[in-house]
Amino acid sequence: MIPTYILALLFVLVATWIFYQTSEDVYLVLAAGITIVCFVVGYAHAHWVAQVSIALSLFVLDRFLRLRAMP
Repeated sequence: MIPTYILALLFVLVATWIFYQTSEDVYLVLAAGITIVCFVVGYAHAHWVAQVSIALSLFVLDRFLRLRAMP
């Protein structure tokens, strides 16, 4: 059986792709909402090792984007 967090991650990836591909407001809001909800559900159902790796990767991504934004 496929773990729940992997399915939620797939939904997040598809919704994020739709979010970046559409220019209509309704689909944009729906895709963003699905992304947020699925990410939270997937994070809650994930094993603690996956939770730590997700948190660390988000921290590293935040640091990378902040350093990149500096002039």
